[in-house]
Formats: sequence, structure tokens, C-alpha cells
Amino acid sequence: MPADLVFKTVYCLETLQQVTVVKYPSGDFENYSFNAIQKRFFPVKCQDCIATQMDSDLTPRQAAWCPHNQQNILFAYNHVLKQVLQYHFMHETNSFCEIRCLDCKLDEDDNENRNIIMACSPSSKKPFLIRMNSEGRVQKMQWDINKETYVIIAASEINALTTRPAVVEKEVQKPLGFQNLFTSLSLEDSPLMESDLIPLHRELHEALPNAMIILAKHKDTGEYGSYVFHRFSHEFLEVVLPGIDVFKPAICPFNPLPRCIGLVMSTKTQEGINLQHTYGVPGIQKYIYRRVEKAFELMEDAPVIQKVSQLDKLLKDAIESRINEWDRRFIEKIRPFMKIQDGEEKEERCSESSGDESEIRELPSESVMKSKGDKKKSKTPEVQYLPCEFFISNQPSAPAEPKPAEQSKAPDTEKASEEEDSFEIVSAAELPKE
Repeated sequence: MPADLVFKTVYCLETLQQVTVVKYPSGDFENYSFNAIQKRFFPVKCQDCIATQMDSDLTPRQAAWCPHNQQNILFAYNHVLKQVLQYHFMHETNSFCEIRCLDCKLDEDDNENRNIIMACSPSSKKPFLIRMNSEGRVQKMQWDINKETYVIIAASEINALTTRPAVVEKEVQKPLGFQNLFTSLSLEDSPLMESDLIPLHRELHEALPNAMIILAKHKDTGEYGSYVFHRFSHEFLEVVLPGIDVFKPAICPFNPLPRCIGLVMSTKTQEGINLQHTYGVPGIQKYIYRRVEKAFELMEDAPVIQKVSQLDKLLKDAIESRINEWDRRFIEKIRPFMKIQDGEEKEERCSESSGDESEIRELPSESVMKSKGDKKKSKTPEVQYLPCEFFISNQPSAPAEPKPAEQSKAPDTEKASEEEDSFEIVSAAELPKE
């Protein structure tokens, strides 16, 4: 087994950069990316960029005959992937090919320390010997006619099917007194933060012509999504736009995003905001330009707005901060494209629980069209100012107190006036026939 390190440079589709895979003699490997500005390597976490699997990385466990595929198989431990897999030796290429037979299982009771497989090349008619070396790895040997003995053959690459290492969960011991502190927390309960996003691509959409749409990937779950930066609140909104494939970065390779994603103008402070990202590091950084200091200042990490209810609250706070007409129309346009449409469901539940209330409830999209003074008036129903004679009720209402000028009228006159002004709806059967 070679004792030197093996280096391989690949293009990582997850971090969108050149990654150097360093493979150790033990089969372990690590990924690094080179920063040209700082002139140093930084570790990169990526599941798809692995070291090249060689047959010298295999430790044979058991040789068996597969009756389903009609071929010899070798159960071997792969030191790169950290798991036991099935392999078949191909005589034509003198290399191993990974196979999968669910019916063939490894016999754990077989405690043989050395398994030998005899083979013969159909082209050269020379016998092969596959065995374990002193370190327990696969060693291929071929018969040499001149030396009349078996000589070692160089290791070759495996035709692999499995391309990801096995995930080993490590148990972390918690401090005493805090065992049950984080038991109820989960990834779904935690809000989506801007530092959780890995920006991949930039898009435009006809529904939001003046918005910059960023396709990004979640660093933990691997979920793809589209996000729009709101220039008034300085926060990102997660949207679902028709015609935009959020899985495009994973399917079609493209040129990576530049370090500077975009430069926008804040509609709240009228200052420039620079959206940046660092290759190999999750998160979108926001830098706002301060005119007094004449320098960019790093803004705090903020949660991503995903729900309509959050957008409505944002609009309410923005109206109190004197939001301009452009931002108000922008929120109205983006409202139906929010990822979680919980605003309408909430309004339906409120309307059902209100029953026969006479108060008129307005949708948030309609209420923003009115000024703050109109909202205060809408709290009191306008119907209560109408005269009571225009409403029909099955229950008798209390008579109104007469005005001082009307107290001099006779009781018969008042009764006649009430009969003339009052009416009720009757059916056709109750009408008098001529």
C-alpha cells in the first residue's frame, strides 16, 4: 500500500468551487478549498466530493458464490466509504466492479483471516491470485512466466456504485442538568436564517420585474428555494414563482455566482446594500454603506420571511414607518407568491368564529389601500349610524323617545304615523284576493 498522500482536484457542485481532495494512506480523506486572497487552504464540508476508490482500499471479509448472478463475489470493507460492500473481479480489466445482490449476505461466523481467489485472464491466459497483504488490504498478483512466480500488480480504480460515505452518528454527552433542555427543539421549529442559505444562481421573473431572485440551498436539509430581497425591511422573502425551477442548480451545471451577488439601494435609509457570499461558506452577508463613516458595515443575520402573516405584519410596521408607494405595491405583488399562505386561512377561521357579527372585516390586501385614519374609522361599523326604520327585525324594538316638539301631538296621530312608516314582508298566500 502506498504511504504517500494522493491529491485530486474536482469541481464541487454543492459549493460551486474547485475542491482539492486529500487522501491519506488509511483511506480517509479531507476536502480543502484554496483562498487566493488569504493564500491558504480552508476545509470544505461536501458529501459528493470523495477520494478515488482503489482496490487497495478494500479489506476482504469473505469470498462467496452468488447463485443469482452466477459469479464470484467478494465481501470487502471499503476504507474510503467506511462500509462493507460487494465486489466482483473482472478478468478483462483486472479490476473490481461493485455489485449489489440483496439476497447474498455476509456470514459473520466465518473467521478466516485470509481469503484467496484464483482467477484466469481470458485474453492472456495468465492466472491471477487475489489475496490479502500483511496490512489486510486487497493485493493482486499475476503469474510471471520468466520469473516463474506471482508478482504484485499495481492497484486500479474500482468501478463503484456507492459514491457517499456511511454516516456515523456520534453520541454527544450533554452536561449534567441540561439533558432535557434541548429535547423539544428540532430543525423544523427553528426559523430559517440567512446564514443557512447557500446561494447558487440568480433569476428574473416577469411577475416581479424589478426584483432580484436568488436560488439557494439549505446547508443542513439540502432543500432548494427561491428568495427575494426586500429593500425596505432588509430581509429575504421565500417565494414560489411559476416557471422557475428551483432544482436547476442541481440538474444543470452553470457558472458560479460572483462574490458580489448584487448591489441594491435601501428604500428605507437611501443607502447602498451589498449582498455577498463566500465560496465554501454557507450564508448570505449583507453590507450597508454608511455615509458618515464612508465604509460598509456588516448587518446582522435575520430570519427569512416565509408566511403571509409575517408579510402582513411587516407591512403594518412599514406603514407606521411611512413606507413609500413603490414598496407597498411590491408587497401586494409578492403576497400571492409567498411559500406559506397562512393569511387567508386565518381570515376564514376568524370569519367563521365571528358568526352573525355586524362588524365588517377587511382583508389585509384591501386595508393597506387606506390611510391610517381610515383604519380607525373602519373599527366602528358604519351600519350603526343608519336609521333603525330601514331594518326589519322579528323582535320588537324599544320605542324611541319623542322630541320636545313632538310631545304636543295626539296619541292617535303618533300611532298613525308609525303604521305608515312601518312595513313587513308577507307571503303571496297572505295577500288579499280581489
